[in-house]
Amino acid sequence: MKKEQTSRAVTIKDVAKMANVSITTVSRVLNNNDYFVSEKTKKHVLEVMEELKYRPNALARGLQSSSTKTIGLIIQDISNPYYPKIVQSIESRAQLSDYSVILANSGRSEEKIAHYLEVMWERRVDGLIVVGSSIIKGAKKSQLFQEKEMKTVVIGKPFDKALHSVQVDNGSAVREMCRSIIEMGHRRISMITGSKSSATVSDREKAFRQALEEAGIPVVPEYIVRGDFTFEGGIMAVDRLPKIGGSDGVTAIFAQNDLMAIGVMKALERKGYRIPQDVSVVGFDDIDAASFVTPALSTVSVPMERLGEVAMEALEKLLSGEKVPRTQKLSAHIEMRESLAPPKKIEKPATE
Repeated sequence: MKKEQTSRAVTIKDVAKMANVSITTVSRVLNNNDYFVSEKTKKHVLEVMEELKYRPNALARGLQSSSTKTIGLIIQDISNPYYPKIVQSIESRAQLSDYSVILANSGRSEEKIAHYLEVMWERRVDGLIVVGSSIIKGAKKSQLFQEKEMKTVVIGKPFDKALHSVQVDNGSAVREMCRSIIEMGHRRISMITGSKSSATVSDREKAFRQALEEAGIPVVPEYIVRGDFTFEGGIMAVDRLPKIGGSDGVTAIFAQNDLMAIGVMKALERKGYRIPQDVSVVGFDDIDAASFVTPALSTVSVPMERLGEVAMEALEKLLSGEKVPRTQKLSAHIEMRESLAPPKKIEKPATE
C-alpha cells in the first residue's frame, strides 16, 4: 500500500479498502452525511484519511454536488497597489463561506483575459469576480459566461449593463475633489486620465468637465492628457502639458489614480517645480504610498476593502438564487494632505 502511494495519488477506494468499509461510507463521511454512519466508523475513516494523507478531489466532489466551492477572480494589474487590498478582502470574505479563490492577472491583455475566462470555465468555478470594467469588454470569450449563465460581479462600471456591479460613486468623488481645488483658488486645472477602454475613466473625465463648467472655468482640451494608470504614464503626461505654473500655466493637476499622481510629482520635481508651491497635485484611490511620498498626496480615498467584501457578498447571493441590486455604489471621501494648496501669487511688476 505504501509503495503504491509513492507512485500515484491516494483515492477514495484506497481509503475504503484500508478502513474496511464501503466506498459509499467513505463518501458519506466526506460529505458530512451521517446516514447509517456511526460516530465510531466516522472517526475510524477520518483517521485512515489522515494516515494516508488523502485529499478529496474538489472538482470531482463539485461535479456531484454541482458546486466546486471555488470562484474565479480576474484583475488587471497585480503590480498596481490598488488591487491587492481588494483581492485580500475578497479572499477573506470567501473563506468565511468555505470558498476558494482562483486568481488571474490579465496584465490588461485581451488575449490573457480571453484565456483566463476559458480556464475559469474549464475549472468549473461557481462564479466570477472581475476587477476592472474593461476586462469583460476586452474579452472575446466573455459571451461564453453569458451563454453558460456564469454568475459574474464586476468591481467597476461594466459596459454590459446586464452584469451586476459594485462601483465607487466616481461622479460625486471627482466633483468634490474639483470643488476643493477650485476653492483653493485654482483656475487652470489639468486632468491626467486613464485608458479610453474604461467606463470608469469616462465617468471621471465627464465629472471633471462638469465641475469646471459649473464653476465657470473653461475646459482647455490641451489640459486633459491621456495616461495609462502607471507611474511611468504620469511622468510622460507632464511632458505633454503645454505649460506649467507661472502666470498662464497649469497650477493644479488631478490624476485619475495615485500611481500616475506620484509619477506626475516625480516629473515636476525633476523639472524644478515645487509641490504645492508651484503646482498642486491630487490623485484618486488612496493607496498606502499616497501618505508616504513627500509631500503627502491629497487624494480621493476609495473603500477598497469594502469593494471586495460587497462584491463577494453579492456573488454569494447570486449563487444561492437571491435577488441582488444590479448596481451597488459606494461613497469615497477626500483625504486632504500636503500636495494641494492655493496657487502661488504672481507679483505684478511695479508701474512707473
